[in-house]
Amino acid sequence: AAAYGAAAEKGAGAAEAAAVALVEARALHREDAQASRRMAEYGTALLEELLPGRGYQLLTHCNTGALVSGGEGTAF
Repeated sequence: AAAYGAAAEKGAGAAEAAAVALVEARALHREDAQASRRMAEYGTALLEELLPGRGYQLLTHCNTGALVSGGEGTAF
């Protein structure tokens, strides 16, 4: 909404403002996916450090899946 509003305030038409907003939305989606991937990698590395070679089973709870993030989710 902010990107659309800023473009519209600068005189952009609806289609142009929507295109600006879409570029911003895609950038935010990419950033979220990268952050989720880094969180999952960090969590996996931490478990491997704490439980080396022992294997593990996890039950994730709340706000870790693809529906709450921009893609794969934050669970490892």
